[in-house]
Amino acid sequence: MSDLTASRFREYKVMYTTEITQKRKRWHDGTLRVFDFNNKCFLKDDILGQLVETSFVDGSIAFNDGALVNLEGVLIEVEYLLAVYERDASSVICGSLGTHPQDVKPITKVLWESEKHQSHDDYKVVDNVTKRVEQRPRWRPVGLPRPRSKK
Repeated sequence: MSDLTASRFREYKVMYTTEITQKRKRWHDGTLRVFDFNNKCFLKDDILGQLVETSFVDGSIAFNDGALVNLEGVLIEVEYLLAVYERDASSVICGSLGTHPQDVKPITKVLWESEKHQSHDDYKVVDNVTKRVEQRPRWRPVGLPRPRSKK
């Protein structure tokens, strides 16, 4: 595809919080989609599936593993790169014959995908809400008593 008709974007697995000024922050799982053409970012919550934030970022920001990025009221920690996609946007950009650009769905192909890409098996549907399967944490919060061992 030529550069004028291709739209390339990357998806990252991230943790985000909207509590920037608080000492104790509640972190949420999310997916960050960054478009190479205009550096637009979409932050989506993984559990609820809702769009949390959209904004434009400076092109000099590197989304490396472990990087902290501040987007207009949302603090994002990048965990790892999920995949790189390329989308054929020629029908949307140039317009297609007889149809509106809103009706045209661009063709997206995967250029690269991480081995860490999370499967949907880690999620289950409970009461029409998708929730992550509870896993026992590997750490113990400070100040709580130690769990008693069964004898």
